[in-house]
Amino acid sequence: MLPKEVITPASNVVRIQYTTLENYLRIADQLKIMRDFKDGVPRTAYLGVITCFINGVRIYIAPDWNIWSGYNSNWEASSE
Repeated sequence: MLPKEVITPASNVVRIQYTTLENYLRIADQLKIMRDFKDGVPRTAYLGVITCFINGVRIYIAPDWNIWSGYNSNWEASSE
């Protein structure tokens, strides 16, 4: 489940942090954004950050910078 502040943000910009492939896929599914990867890079990502707009809110889905060391080529979403 996404944090409450993500569902009802107080501002027009929100950052959601992910740490694992499963965590990222859960976020992508809840936001209904593309969940596919190419060579371990999420679609439209730049430095691990995916940007989308939902209901007028800019959402940044970003890795935890304390542990992120670059893209992991083993990350691939299973086809559903």
